[in-house]
Amino acid sequence: MIHAALLALLVVAVMPAAWWRGSTAGIDSAFWTGVGWTVLRGATLSAFVALIAASLTVIARYTAAAITVLFGYAIWSLAGETLLREFRHWGPIENGMAFANNGDAVRYVYDDLEMHWYEVVAHGPASAVVIVAVAVVVIGSLAAFFFQRRDIT
Repeated sequence: MIHAALLALLVVAVMPAAWWRGSTAGIDSAFWTGVGWTVLRGATLSAFVALIAASLTVIARYTAAAITVLFGYAIWSLAGETLLREFRHWGPIENGMAFANNGDAVRYVYDDLEMHWYEVVAHGPASAVVIVAVAVVVIGSLAAFFFQRRDIT
């Protein structure tokens, strides 16, 4: 919901500039359909991140622990990009970005002859959202298990 509200605010903020300095001639139903799909993808990804954060909070029993884990994972993803490039296309952050941008998740392949890494397309946004959903289900199931074993007597 917050994502949709912020995108609506962005549209409202940009429209006066488009009317004054630019042109809105190219805005048709295809444009608004694209904006709608962007809002839907962003809202879905926001819900996934919220579910992961809530699950981590249940597992750790502290909100600060969940924030620390998510922040640490983001830092690890950046640091691990150089160490584990060939596994990057399986990560929830990479696939979340591919889904939100309606793009492709990339993987890195090392070329022994030229001795450098290069990107190739691993999969598209449809499989990217499945990978993120699997991560949400796994972490959510783990949280449910911990909650059942530890908090319900």
